[in-house]
Amino acid sequence: FPVTIAGLMIQNMEVKKNLLEDAKYQYLFSVEEVNKLVNNGMPFRDAYKKVGLSIEAGNFTYGVMLV
Repeated sequence: FPVTIAGLMIQNMEVKKNLLEDAKYQYLFSVEEVNKLVNNGMPFRDAYKKVGLSIEAGNFTYGVMLV
């Protein structure tokens, strides 16, 4: 029975193209940007501050490539 329900759910799934272009998702990847800066050697506190300041200033952008 659970397999049947899962199969029905998968068959009826719909991918919404360009969903991430909606303004409500503009800060969705801010954590990814912080992680990227930390992985490149910046201390977490500095990375968090930098991203936060760019959001406050209205300068935060994050490119997303979906494959």
